[in-house]
Amino acid sequence: MKTLTIDHKNGHKSEYQLINDSGDLPIAYHKGTKQEIVNILERARENRDRIKIFLGDTKTGRNWNEEHDTTGYIGLSRGYKARFPILVNNTRSMGGSSLMDHCIVKIKIGGYVKYQHPNFKESVFELVTSDLTGYSHNVNIDGQLYSRHKTKRSAKMLISKMS
Repeated sequence: MKTLTIDHKNGHKSEYQLINDSGDLPIAYHKGTKQEIVNILERARENRDRIKIFLGDTKTGRNWNEEHDTTGYIGLSRGYKARFPILVNNTRSMGGSSLMDHCIVKIKIGGYVKYQHPNFKESVFELVTSDLTGYSHNVNIDGQLYSRHKTKRSAKMLISKMS
């Protein structure tokens, strides 16, 4: 396996595994990313499948319940030594957020789970009446207050987005 080490010149270095592609530069995934995840992401990129990524602690499988930059299409950034996977909003997007592929604990494509960490535990989402004037509902995650909403619809949309 070919690798690439990037020195960030701040005392930190990042290591990547390189995958050959038909392009002029290889594709770089973090060295710690499981091959199964790389295969799923590459298949989704090639097939232009819309995906939902759950990020978390890859040692424990604990979901971080990220709300933003978790749904989209896999694209590739341009680099001078390699191309890096990015998550783009739609197929017409010209750029997107960097993909933390080494922190993925679950992947869904088309509503189906394609990968799940062996210790992954679904978070428990609760929709409860708000305790604050001006807000109708709260969303609790695993018993902890996560957000307050002015409408029940808004709270339900958040739960749907995150689960």
